[in-house]
Amino acid sequence: MAAAFSTLGHSPITTCCEILAGGQHYFDRILQVIDESQEVLHLQVYIFNNDATGLSVQEALIRASRRGVRVSLVFDGIGSGHLSKIFLNRFLEAGIEVRFFSKVHFRIPLRMGRRLHHKLVVADQDKALVGGINIADRYRGNEKEKPWLDYAVYLEGDICIRLHQLAERILRKRDAKALKQAGESRPKQTISGINARLLENDFFGKKLQVRKSYYAAILKAENEIVVFASYFLPSLKLMRLLEKASARGIAVSIVLPEKTDVLFYQTAVKYLYRRMLKKGIGIYEYTATVLHAKVAVVDGEWASIGSYNLNDLSDLLSIELNVEIIDRSIVNTFQEQLKTIIQQDCSKIEGSAYTKVPLFQRLLWSTYYFGILQALKLLYWLTDKKKDYPIE
Repeated sequence: MAAAFSTLGHSPITTCCEILAGGQHYFDRILQVIDESQEVLHLQVYIFNNDATGLSVQEALIRASRRGVRVSLVFDGIGSGHLSKIFLNRFLEAGIEVRFFSKVHFRIPLRMGRRLHHKLVVADQDKALVGGINIADRYRGNEKEKPWLDYAVYLEGDICIRLHQLAERILRKRDAKALKQAGESRPKQTISGINARLLENDFFGKKLQVRKSYYAAILKAENEIVVFASYFLPSLKLMRLLEKASARGIAVSIVLPEKTDVLFYQTAVKYLYRRMLKKGIGIYEYTATVLHAKVAVVDGEWASIGSYNLNDLSDLLSIELNVEIIDRSIVNTFQEQLKTIIQQDCSKIEGSAYTKVPLFQRLLWSTYYFGILQALKLLYWLTDKKKDYPIE
């Protein structure tokens, strides 16, 4: 089965590839990476909150800067636009470079920018974390509340040079050619080490690597597909691929949130339940806490983990970053962990609950579903279509 999956080219060498769930252990690893950095460190994230978790990461970043590390931060202009000048000045006073990606300015005509949705920490071009976990208390949890369920990948090796280059490209608004001319050499390509590959999704930058990798993996699936999706409003093509996979006898399991932080989503996604259940797709709702994960595994050999959601917002309007792993020893273990979560912390949606529902209920679901799709189209219309993006 190993030959069924292949990358679009060789991957930089990866000497360590570890999948981490959100929670205290994940944030301990972030603090460790920051505290062990020696020369240069990038942190780029959608949400950075001024709470206990954000303050602990802020303190570590300040310590790193004061011992001579070049620290650069890029926050999304909407996700982290709430941060106060007092909070931000603590970074600046420590010599840390702070930039905002695509802030919203209320001008006429109103234009929204793309969103920086990826979550990336890379230190010394040698250690990195890539995933879907923001810097906030809800992703760390405490004694009273479980953390939101999400995942990241810890990486070591030459693959981190690629991540450093990506972070520099976002920070400096420079393309790969400019980086090369400035002396940022491309890492040697090799098939040695763990087969892990970085995938970007940036519609206006003409990069749809994450979306294409999902399509390819589902097409090649032979036994089982497991998807954990926090905001599942997939394209028609992806829906059809999942349905065809189910029709050819593949066990397809889609895990969705019972609780969500997005207004109207919980009602809108119900519109898809009847269709998926009729096609034999298993639907589960995660009940333990909020599901924020964006991960998928196929046949215990292929996994995709990162910030990319299966909806038009990630496809068309956000800059996303995932790690694709093709390694049975890593992916099979991860798949078993996901299946354990399904067994212990999820409720299965039965077809009987959706085959005979009142017309009013179905109309409500469809109204919310198409309403969200139209809202996303409006955002696309308001988005500046230029390849470039503002960094402030």
